[in-house]
Amino acid sequence: VQAPSADMAGPYPTATAEYRLKAAIDSNILPERATEVWARAYWPKDLANRPSRRALKKHPLIAFLHGNHATCGTGSRPREDNSCEYTYEGTCPVGSVVTPNHEGYNYSAENLASWGYIVISINANRGITCAGGDRDDSGLILARGRLVLRHLQLWSEWSQVGGAPATFGDANLFLGAVDLGNVGLMGHSRGGEGVRAALNLFRDTNSPWPQKIPGLDIKAIYEIGAVDGQSHRVLDAPSVAWNQTLPLCDGDV
Repeated sequence: VQAPSADMAGPYPTATAEYRLKAAIDSNILPERATEVWARAYWPKDLANRPSRRALKKHPLIAFLHGNHATCGTGSRPREDNSCEYTYEGTCPVGSVVTPNHEGYNYSAENLASWGYIVISINANRGITCAGGDRDDSGLILARGRLVLRHLQLWSEWSQVGGAPATFGDANLFLGAVDLGNVGLMGHSRGGEGVRAALNLFRDTNSPWPQKIPGLDIKAIYEIGAVDGQSHRVLDAPSVAWNQTLPLCDGDV
């Protein structure tokens, strides 16, 4: 069977919304700095028209994670991202805006949603992006992995018991609609190693995450120009479909 063209839209109209929880110190992600659970989601619009909230059809979930970057910028088209103030303070300098790092893959997320996927693009700005870690996690790769898992935990809850944020327009919109047994992860640069960290942290012996996200099965990982070795751990991805797009003349890797 020949796969459709990658730029061809699928049969489903799509919908999108952001969710953004209040910044807080979450020991499950990063115990010493405030982080933020913030993402833009895309999904097939027909979810709202299901005859039953526990309809049989479940949609695979894909999570995107951006790379390391400044978190505040000035100007527009182009915007110059030149400050890390939002990372630490949750505000930007006067005249600056928060860098929408999670918006960079919207075109891809919308296309995937049109083929029946639920897609989230995670913003890791607060506490993580543009910040340094410690000797065990110098690039905050493990923190990124825990942030991804925290998002997946929420999607597990919204699928099983409801309670999605008001920005979705319906607290039960995703009830019974998310297939956590069929999850893919994609990341760029530190986001690439970060999504691989999520897999490893979930699979660790005595990991708390399987209890938080019952039934989670990460089936595939796709990394774009990913870093490697920015934590104390060796992070591999056995028994998943694992693909890497290598960069050319990349001075950062």
